[in-house]
Amino acid sequence: MVLVAPERWHQITDIVHAAREHEPAGRAAFVSRACHGDLQLRLEVDAVLAADDHDQCGETAVVAPASPGPAESSLHPGASLGPYVLTARLGAGGMGEVFRAHDTRLDRDVAIKVLPPVFAARRDRLDRFRREARVLASLNHSNIAAIYGIEQCGGVDHLVLELVEGQTLEGPLASRTAIEYGRQIAAALEAAHDRGVIHRDLKPANIKVTPDGAVKILDFGLAKVVSTGDAEHSEPGRDGAAEVSHAGHVVGSPAYMSPEQASGRDVDHRTDIWAFGCVLYELLTGKRAFRGIGASDTIAAVLADAPDWNGLPAATPGRIRELLRSCLEKDADRRIQSMAAVRRVIERAQRRWTSTEVGATVAATAFLVVLVSLLGWGRWMAPPPKQSPWTPITRLPDAVGQPSLSPDGRHVTFIRGGETFYGPGQVYVKALPDGEPVALTADLSKKMSPVFSPDGLRVAYTTVNALFEWDTWVVAVAGGTPTLWLRNASGLIWTGPGRVLYSEIRQSPHMTVVTADEDRLHLRDVYVPQHEHSMAHRSYPSPDGKWVLVVEMDKDHAWAPCRVVPMDGSAPGHDVGPPHAGCTFGAWSPDGTWVFVTSDAGGAHHIWRQRFPDGQPEQLTFGPTAEEGIAVAPDGQSLIASVAVQNGAVWVHDAQGERQISALEGTAVNAKFTRDGTRLCYVIVKEYPSAYATQPGQLWVAELGSGATAPLAPGVEVFDYDISPDGDHVVMEVKDGDGKYRLWLAPLDRRSQPRQIPNVEGRQPRFGPDGEVFFRASGFAYRVRQDGTGVRKAIDQPVLLLNGISPDGRWLVAWSPLPNENAIAYQAFSLAADGAPIEISRDIVWNWSPDGRVLSLSDGPVAPGRSYIVALSPGTAVPRLPAGGLRSDDQVAQVPGARRVEAVTIPGPSPDVYAFYRDTSQRNLYRIPLP
Repeated sequence: MVLVAPERWHQITDIVHAAREHEPAGRAAFVSRACHGDLQLRLEVDAVLAADDHDQCGETAVVAPASPGPAESSLHPGASLGPYVLTARLGAGGMGEVFRAHDTRLDRDVAIKVLPPVFAARRDRLDRFRREARVLASLNHSNIAAIYGIEQCGGVDHLVLELVEGQTLEGPLASRTAIEYGRQIAAALEAAHDRGVIHRDLKPANIKVTPDGAVKILDFGLAKVVSTGDAEHSEPGRDGAAEVSHAGHVVGSPAYMSPEQASGRDVDHRTDIWAFGCVLYELLTGKRAFRGIGASDTIAAVLADAPDWNGLPAATPGRIRELLRSCLEKDADRRIQSMAAVRRVIERAQRRWTSTEVGATVAATAFLVVLVSLLGWGRWMAPPPKQSPWTPITRLPDAVGQPSLSPDGRHVTFIRGGETFYGPGQVYVKALPDGEPVALTADLSKKMSPVFSPDGLRVAYTTVNALFEWDTWVVAVAGGTPTLWLRNASGLIWTGPGRVLYSEIRQSPHMTVVTADEDRLHLRDVYVPQHEHSMAHRSYPSPDGKWVLVVEMDKDHAWAPCRVVPMDGSAPGHDVGPPHAGCTFGAWSPDGTWVFVTSDAGGAHHIWRQRFPDGQPEQLTFGPTAEEGIAVAPDGQSLIASVAVQNGAVWVHDAQGERQISALEGTAVNAKFTRDGTRLCYVIVKEYPSAYATQPGQLWVAELGSGATAPLAPGVEVFDYDISPDGDHVVMEVKDGDGKYRLWLAPLDRRSQPRQIPNVEGRQPRFGPDGEVFFRASGFAYRVRQDGTGVRKAIDQPVLLLNGISPDGRWLVAWSPLPNENAIAYQAFSLAADGAPIEISRDIVWNWSPDGRVLSLSDGPVAPGRSYIVALSPGTAVPRLPAGGLRSDDQVAQVPGARRVEAVTIPGPSPDVYAFYRDTSQRNLYRIPLP
């Protein structure tokens, strides 16, 4: 994700150049005025000013605010510090000078790091110097230079360090050598992170390789120590966490700083992961990943540019290329999340490299034998194609997902349908490895989560009907008519003969996990989500029956991290998998030592695992595909997952016919016309979102007349948005660095920078006709003026999803609990006068055209891939609907003015102008070996 667009950088540099004209005493006040309250802009400007003040070459560490560069000490080769005779000056940096010295007591050479007198008098620098000693003393790893002690002699504080003979790392190196050095660096950082130590200044100049090929990381002078929650791993000699910098201070070397580090924001271990990516890239290519003239340009490159991926050597393995891209994601949440995972990726690449060579040798020998044989017979045969490590299980032309294995691992059941949550589709079963897929159902119900019974003779699955009721059905594997088994029971799975685990709704939409006998006797709670609007949709018991892995939607109906809870319901448990990321599926290893989850931590769904009970998340699958659904083989050697390659474009239908508008990699979603119909906005995401699960992406604007398209706010990840009635602005839902959803306004003509609506935290923004912005927060719909004033509730009823505001300003459509019923439905609430809301449907997509003359209805009771365009009568925003809302396709077809279209449509300025989506996606099951 690009954090700073070119025009943003021009704004930063303009302020920086003007600030340099001010005296230092008045510079801060000028910058504050110039940034107009934009805190992020202020941090970025301060970062550049601080870097320029203290680093003109882009090499040495920057610590801002700080004093001018260190004055050299009076020490020189030949001088003595107690038993240490200085023999050579090795270098100097922001934290002191380093000398080669001879220890006369132990007759060995060491490195002496001296804190210059000008800094020794400063308590903060002295504390930092001593902290470096404690940090190094806490680390004991073969790839980290050791410390022998901290001493003082003649008023000179100095560290006694391991003297590392060898060369500072420089690229380019042979790919294999660079990757091996990368593995050792990753192992060292993994050890440091396990002790709560973040290096924060990793760069080739701080890494040496010894003559025998061992890598040593040096210089922990800028390290940050964070508490691991374990006294054994706390900073030695202190309680809790020790911070060596504060948010807003720039610490590190510009060419290797992470974007959050360069912007002066607080950092965690992921800043080292970024720096590692920079180092490995440089070892492979001989060039920096981010380059500039001076610190300002270098930081600009870090914030806005991408590395030259074509510069990587052709011999670089695919897994290493993917790893580098993940390490150098500008958004820390999208990076690979641990150095342990980085190391494992490298080791897998090395193992595959070795096995490929061994295989090539064997193949070459076999080839010679076969060649001799074939020449004897006077004919030639082509060698067999190379096998993929992922073995296809299904080869269907559309989409399959949600796999589950039979207890003996000889059959797999799955849903053949486009949704990975719940949606239209059929339940299939297939004998492994090469049986034909057989359909067990043939109906239009929305389905999810098929699973085998303990004897392998039945498959249970969940249906969701037009009334938003979640029920469990069962069908024989041998075939037959499916039967309704348990009402208000979803995500059912057997925990043993006659005993099941499932989710049920107590007060819609609150969904809890319970366990009971098959006849629903002896029922008890296992997990009750804390918030009344959270829904625990799937659950997986551990092999020993003591724990349950839960897949849950939070109060905003977004996927939350997976959670492990005790089966006896005695505690709420704890999160597993990547933190702050949505988790959609889970599984256990047969021995219960690993949990597996599908997580969207990197922006696309991939499979992760975590050792139970106290391991760290490790990413297992990478690359351009998306993997969802996990079925672990009984032998624990492999798993089956649904692997997707997706692309979806938005098209426009008008008097000229049909034409494609979006032509980018990814999937176009959430398209909207401007009121005059001259422009179409849409969002490009990595994956097509599942039901109720919004994914962030780039907001694009297409000029329908000229065909020109361009991003509205490059680098801004938008979850949802709306266009103002006059077509001049959009309001965008954007997640900030603290994980809070903020609302931003941006002009469609890009004449000015986006600005945040102050004092507002909310989701699903929608414009009202007078320019007010409606949004959802804390379970209700609110409205606010664009300047952040006048915040008030729009309606008194709770709102779970905010669908839209009618262009005439009279109606608000939202997914909201029905009064006096344990159910939820889309309802139209009057904003102009009191009155009972109108029930629309339990599950439907309702879109007005920008001028309010056309309505589009799709999903819910409408057949898949179909919608109805309704020409509304003048003065009518909500057509006449049957009592109890729309519950069937026939009822939707009978809405006055409705016309059926075989596509999911977005209405334009007239009934004959609309946008629609065309997907080119495929999803099949693959067997993936486990490391």
